[in-house]
Amino acid sequence: MPLQPSPLALTKEGILTYGSFGSGKTHAWASIRRWYELTDTPGRFFIISTEHEMAHRTAEGYLDGTPGNNFFSNAEIHETVDFASLLDVAQKCREQATDQDWIVVDSIGNAWNWVQDEQTIAQFGKTASEYRADGGKRMDWQKTNERYRSFLLPNVLRWPGHKFLCAQADKVSTEGDWADPIEIQRKYRPFNSQKPIGQKELPFQCHSVLFFSHPAKDDYRISTVDDPSREKLDDKPVADFVTSYLCGPAGWSVA
Repeated sequence: MPLQPSPLALTKEGILTYGSFGSGKTHAWASIRRWYELTDTPGRFFIISTEHEMAHRTAEGYLDGTPGNNFFSNAEIHETVDFASLLDVAQKCREQATDQDWIVVDSIGNAWNWVQDEQTIAQFGKTASEYRADGGKRMDWQKTNERYRSFLLPNVLRWPGHKFLCAQADKVSTEGDWADPIEIQRKYRPFNSQKPIGQKELPFQCHSVLFFSHPAKDDYRISTVDDPSREKLDDKPVADFVTSYLCGPAGWSVA
């Protein structure tokens, strides 16, 4: 019996997860893929990796041929190394997508970092971090955002199926020229003042924003940052993302 979205859902899933390294974000989308295989749910997973070989390392745990462990039966991994390759891969995946498919971007924060590098190298001959370290403040934000949106809008936000985005966590900045707006500081204060790395509008463009943490060995937890009309999770222990979230607050079922 296949996995079925909530009968009350009017939109496809649009999940943004963020947290530190090893907090369980990658295994969350891998859990969904595994359940799709186990339940013969139609749909493929287009996984865009911006962290070299990390998605392939995850796939290695699902290759022994037992039920649920035939990773490439319903998934494909595409490695990217800069904004140009990311845009090219995303466009090619989008051309093949159906409304039953998932796009996974792990980690999407690199898209914003890479487009800034592309722009500062073109303008000033140095990466964004080098430019800031040298005291640079004059970014052409309009051009940078337009270039970034050429990737995000048609290929991710308007993906016909479901979306699962992973981001690393970063400390909210409260001081200096690059301080986060006060509304951002307030929004993430309950979550150890940790925000997702990436363009500042991204969390508001996703249906569900979930903070992952890993306080101790074998202890993985999820907290809800934003999830309209769904039960809010408060540091909930999670062993399997599908049973703890997708078939929980998100209202999916096996039917």
